[in-house]
Amino acid sequence: MIRVMSWDWREQPDFDVLADILKELSNHKIRLRVPDTESDQYALVLADEPIDNAVAYEAYHQWVQSGH
Repeated sequence: MIRVMSWDWREQPDFDVLADILKELSNHKIRLRVPDTESDQYALVLADEPIDNAVAYEAYHQWVQSGH
């Protein structure tokens, strides 16, 4: 199975479409969330189980605090 997504370089990609593609290709084993980074930076949080926005937000902030 192959899926394609595209976006204009002046815009951000449609992360909902990307999340759907990942779920489909992984048989719902990979989940994607786009947490609010409270900045102009984007982040993607990937998980092997369903997560909500609060969990994605916390995972992102823990990642930042760890020095990445």
